[in-house]
Amino acid sequence: MQESWNEIPQAEESPSEETFAPSEEELAILETASVDWGAARSYFEELFKSEPSHKDIVALTNSLIEMYPADAEALTALAELPGYFSAQHALDQLRDEEHSRRNFTYEERRAMEKKKKDLLIRLTQNQFLLTDTVVKYAHDPSYLEGFWKSTELFANFKHAEGVMARTRESVLAQASIYQLFEKLDKHPSLSHPSEDAFNAIDLWIAEGEEKQAVQVKGAPKKEEFSVIPASERISFPGVAVHTKEGRQHHYNAYTQDEHDKFCTKLDQYNRTTHQSIEGFLVVIPRDRRDPVTGEPDAMLVEEARARLTAH
Repeated sequence: MQESWNEIPQAEESPSEETFAPSEEELAILETASVDWGAARSYFEELFKSEPSHKDIVALTNSLIEMYPADAEALTALAELPGYFSAQHALDQLRDEEHSRRNFTYEERRAMEKKKKDLLIRLTQNQFLLTDTVVKYAHDPSYLEGFWKSTELFANFKHAEGVMARTRESVLAQASIYQLFEKLDKHPSLSHPSEDAFNAIDLWIAEGEEKQAVQVKGAPKKEEFSVIPASERISFPGVAVHTKEGRQHHYNAYTQDEHDKFCTKLDQYNRTTHQSIEGFLVVIPRDRRDPVTGEPDAMLVEEARARLTAH
């Protein structure tokens, strides 16, 4: 019996075992060959005609992973999208219920918070796979073009085009700032999904033994690129940050609100972990990075270098 798409399938822990024994030469080719996204989409398109279950999608994905083991993460990220869309829908429903109904019992409130926590973990796990795929293949725009077209196929199948569009914007924003800090020799790494879900930490950067937390916010074109230390204060009205060198930067209410929320989360993280981690909020408009790879424009890198030096 097929699983219902209303249920949120659990992520597959590992692909099925190999059913063939290639030669060393064949194995070397397999381990480096990249997936043919056009062919992969045609396989999934054919599968989607029969209303497949999650297990059916995983079975096809495992077959593709056997053919293209180097692309296991990207293929897994793709196969987990139906569950991701279901989790987002379930979370939206819970939030709507929370806003429309006020008289929850203590037990009902506890159960709702547990569901929200589980859904947030699931969503950030899937976003981690997507972001890591983009970071890994940022040097190969044609590969990522095929990958993004494949995510659109899954979104169309689940009628989740809007969710996928927003997810792509979020993933590209994080991938862009990851690449920016790479270019600045800050040794970025993606945060653990739980750190992203509950502590608003998207990335870690490091200089020597010191690490710092980074939250990334993608923004419309009208917003300005911003790099704001959590230690700085934004006052409103006036909305100005005073740097160590006496300079002032002006920000709007959107930036102030995001900065305040990040500071609160970072303070909570430091209290919980008994650390004194510093951090940055980075706001990146979508027109300052590549729409496929997330690569930041050259001027953005230099702006970031100057602002980090100023602080």
